[in-house]
Amino acid sequence: MLSMKPAIEVIDNADIEWVAGLMGLHSLDEPRRAFLKSTQTIDLSACPGSGKTTLVVAKLAILARKWPSMARGICVLSHTNVAREEIQKRLGGTEIGRKLLGYPHYIDTIHSFVSQFLARPWLLSSDYPVTAIDNDITTNVRLRHLGSQRRKVLTALNPKHIEFSSLRLRSADFSTPLESTQLKMKPTAPTFLAVAEAMQKAAEQGYYCYDEIFTFGGALLDEHPEVAESLVRRFPVVLIDEMQDTSQLQSEILRRVFPRDRAELCVQRVGDANQAIYEGDKSPVSDVFPDPTDGRSLTIGSSFRFDQSIASLATGLAIIPVGADGLQGIRNRKPAEPPCRHTVFIFPDGDTSQVLSAYARHALSTLDPMVLTKARVAAVGSVHQLRPEIAPGHKHFPASVSHYWQDYKITSLASARPTHLIEYVHSAQAIVIDKGNLCDGVNGVAEGIIRLANTLAERPVLRAFSRPHRLLERLLADNAATLGVYRSMLRRLLVDREVMSLALWPGISRDLIAIAEVASGCSSPGSSPDPFLELTAEHKSSFELKVRAETPPNTYRFQDAEQTVDVRIGSIHSVKGQTHTATLVLDTYNNGHHMERILPWLLGDRVGDQGVSSDLAAKRLRLAYVAMTRPTHLLCLALRRSSIGKGCEYEANKEKLVANGWNFIEL
Repeated sequence: MLSMKPAIEVIDNADIEWVAGLMGLHSLDEPRRAFLKSTQTIDLSACPGSGKTTLVVAKLAILARKWPSMARGICVLSHTNVAREEIQKRLGGTEIGRKLLGYPHYIDTIHSFVSQFLARPWLLSSDYPVTAIDNDITTNVRLRHLGSQRRKVLTALNPKHIEFSSLRLRSADFSTPLESTQLKMKPTAPTFLAVAEAMQKAAEQGYYCYDEIFTFGGALLDEHPEVAESLVRRFPVVLIDEMQDTSQLQSEILRRVFPRDRAELCVQRVGDANQAIYEGDKSPVSDVFPDPTDGRSLTIGSSFRFDQSIASLATGLAIIPVGADGLQGIRNRKPAEPPCRHTVFIFPDGDTSQVLSAYARHALSTLDPMVLTKARVAAVGSVHQLRPEIAPGHKHFPASVSHYWQDYKITSLASARPTHLIEYVHSAQAIVIDKGNLCDGVNGVAEGIIRLANTLAERPVLRAFSRPHRLLERLLADNAATLGVYRSMLRRLLVDREVMSLALWPGISRDLIAIAEVASGCSSPGSSPDPFLELTAEHKSSFELKVRAETPPNTYRFQDAEQTVDVRIGSIHSVKGQTHTATLVLDTYNNGHHMERILPWLLGDRVGDQGVSSDLAAKRLRLAYVAMTRPTHLLCLALRRSSIGKGCEYEANKEKLVANGWNFIEL
């Protein structure tokens, strides 16, 4: 049993006033102050727009200022590097920022933590190399090991609806890498044996998929439980951000390393369970967030993003109650700001043609002209996959956001990892244009160049990386000319936002290949270009449409006289974490039309978890809650006429919506 005093015993009002002055914070009410002061294990549920990330950085600044040890540190984990980036943005030029970003503290992703402290040590101590931790590279190596049986295996998996790329090591014993349930066949079947052998050979050569890291991390804890004790000594304070997006696999590893019942350990988890919209594994949850135990959780239910008119419309969709008073909107409205008419657009079941134009026109007429100059207007739905087989008149229409605008395209930015070099460039430009995130755009281009370098070498000469731009800068440091070409390329693509064309691409691709050659130390074969470098017919036909400097991708532009508004269209998943000026939630289909299935909550007939009888029903509510809490000023919905009802039921439901605060426009 460890014996140690809490790393920080007291955080008082003086500490809070200090950090408020340092970061320019205002409106630190009692729930926010309670989180800043807490030095015990606790969960924080923070509603959308509550300033959660800023609050986390403020807490870390206080801890860093008072931190007493040079050998033990604070461990901050999340799914992205948002916390690190926010520290760099808010505190990067301060002594406190430099302390937080250096030893003994650790701020990184959950995956990087498990890889560094658990998985890699287990692999290396077991005499297994770490050649690459990458899904695509590992899948290709496994396919090569199938040899002549490749076509037979893929043919056998196809009717079972199993993607070879989805297979994962389920055991740290590489001689038995698969579970029979993964392939839906007996372990003695020839296909099963062929796949198992290919996965074993790839693993023994050091090729692994990202999420297999947690299997190896668990193996180290099984064999050496003392490792967890050493990590508790190393990190007596742990803060886990975006806890609602943590999978059961990740949560179990974190629970084993940092058990929340240890008196000498402070584990603080931050998130919002009402925004848990990402698909995870189906294992039963053993470590519920937020902790239902009395005194083990705090709630921040007030949002700086929107006012009470939006909060009142969204609060009933929160499966977990947002505090005793529900969701509170505390955005400061300007004295002359007109009230927005949050609107439900009712369209004929088979005709969505007027929805986006009506929404755009309503935004132009409702939003203050000064707000419109910088407005971010969005239309989102829960399903964005193209569904060309479903046409107007089909009972599932509209099934996708693409049914509201025929030019909608699924881009690599919004879905899977890019498969071609050009897609990395398009995606990076789209991130900068659409989200204003230059850091992610730079890393996107760098990731594409590193993948190209590994392609040229025909093996992963550049190993697993989490900050590709830093890696490239280091690899090119001794070649000033190529480093200059790389930096000039980033400026052209992401700062100047040069529009891609068929005429420009050959020159740009030559420069990217030259950079990759220096980074990898390998030369391009010249003939027989790799498919990664090819331009498909789709790339060529949509070259000018994918990314334009003047119009972000998947943007519907509406013009009315001299006024123009751009409506950005996408999935609800793609806008999680974003703030909009106006948001329209589009009805789509997934085992039922989304808006129709949640109508009882929109009407106020049900609240929270009332009537929620399945995981899908709960997910529908969470998706709607995420979408409806994006806007600062204007919230709208688009519903099929039949979803409201017929005759007297239609009129009664219409009256309920109006009574709840909705404006009503029939198209």
